Amino acid sequence: MDFKTLYRQLTIVLIFVYSITGCRSAPGETVIPSGTPNPPVATPDLSAYAFPESIDPARQYLFYLHGRIIEDQGLPAIDPIYGEYEYIAILEKLSE
Repeated sequence: MDFKTLYRQLTIVLIFVYSITGCRSAPGETVIPSGTPNPPVATPDLSAYAFPESIDPARQYLFYLHGRIIEDQGLPAIDPIYGEYEYIAILEKLSE
């Protein structure tokens, strides 16, 4: 598979995930400007989404690569253009 085909397929998957999770801010919602520190928030328990200790060949697994903003800001991550990155909502939707 060449890079161009892989890139197209990944783009399609990302657009699909983006569209089903509603990870954009609602119209009229206040967006916090860049450089504004995030307010302190309790860290959510993400242990249910951790990599399994052992792989069961009979199960299906989905690997989700979150946006870099999670690495840069932690949770909650807020983009000045797109609003809050709803990471937990994305994980919950994908787990369904």
